[in-house]
Amino acid sequence: MQQVSDRLNRLTESATIAMARKSRELKSQGRDIISLSLGEPDFNTPDFIKEAAKEGIDQNYTKYMPVNGYEDLRDAISIKFKRDNGLRVVFIFNSSLRIDCSLSKNCFKII
Repeated sequence: MQQVSDRLNRLTESATIAMARKSRELKSQGRDIISLSLGEPDFNTPDFIKEAAKEGIDQNYTKYMPVNGYEDLRDAISIKFKRDNGLRVVFIFNSSLRIDCSLSKNCFKII
């Protein structure tokens, strides 16, 4: 049997994972739960997003992106905010808009 260090044995389940587990448990009991733990939507990905993802793969958007996200994606988001929300997003050294797959990771980067 392989031994594990004491430090590794002291690791506990993350609060986020524990919250997600508890949400699933309560949902399985028929409770109406809105889980705000993992950041995963409670609906399937819409088809237009699936198609856009496939297009991205075809255009070789398959590598790690730059820290602040792709410039064309930031531009598209800026246009969306102006068109749909009347907001003007100003890029200062391309850093006023961050694009990432994780809120936790973004908060860590900002701090």
